[in-house]
Amino acid sequence: MKKISLVALFAALVMSVNATDIWTGSHAVTWSSALNLDATTFAGAQPGNALKVFYTNASDGIEFKANGVNIAGSRKNAWINDEGAYELYLTPGAVDAIKAHGLEIVGNHFTVTKVELNEVEGREGMTTMWRGLYWADGWGEMLFYPAIASVVDWNDYSAIRVYHEAGRSDFEVNFKKSWADADHIGGISDMTAGEGYVELPLTDKRRALLASIDNELIVQFYRGDDKAAFNVTEIALVGDSPSDISNTAAESKAVKFFENGQLVIIKNGVKYNALGAQL
Repeated sequence: MKKISLVALFAALVMSVNATDIWTGSHAVTWSSALNLDATTFAGAQPGNALKVFYTNASDGIEFKANGVNIAGSRKNAWINDEGAYELYLTPGAVDAIKAHGLEIVGNHFTVTKVELNEVEGREGMTTMWRGLYWADGWGEMLFYPAIASVVDWNDYSAIRVYHEAGRSDFEVNFKKSWADADHIGGISDMTAGEGYVELPLTDKRRALLASIDNELIVQFYRGDDKAAFNVTEIALVGDSPSDISNTAAESKAVKFFENGQLVIIKNGVKYNALGAQL
């Protein structure tokens, strides 16, 4: 049975409190009848926002596209069923795409009833590739469309970090360009462990493989033999250098609030966004 942590539940509540409806109605989605949201809808969208799509009558998967291309951070195996809501964290690449081209919500068959744009607080010095809940149990994988890697300048980052709730690091995680041995990017034996995360250092070879992804990024998990299953909560990129925020005085406290629908952080009298960039 899948479990959701109190941390995850709290995060979901925060997203709901800061939710803004950007579309309501009833649209029957098929492969030939996408729900199209104009680029102007996302004029105020920022990396660190998340889309929440409410649906009914679902029997397959959901896809998010801009100009016909699946946006960065969206998953190939994003299955939905019956009635519920699907959340998609907006990466920097996704925001750039939907601001330029708008958003197409498409799939085999389901009915969209509402789309929300939510605020989600980011991590200082990190760029999120994916955020959500993935239940790591038996061998399984998240499959990401190639934009998750192709829109990234990998020279700007030193590592990929996987946040989890296992309370240990004796599990399996592998990054792959394909299932071919030559396309193995790195696994748990290549990683270092921190509190609540494992981290894959980026070598020149790994950067080259990631930059050449043209079909999918495979992130494979296994809980480990006779080990408990757990939630994976985020995959993020570690910058080569600290963010603007982390360069400020360590003893200074940051004040966080929302301004015009955007998370703003004030530290030492200077404003920053959720990604740590000065405003």
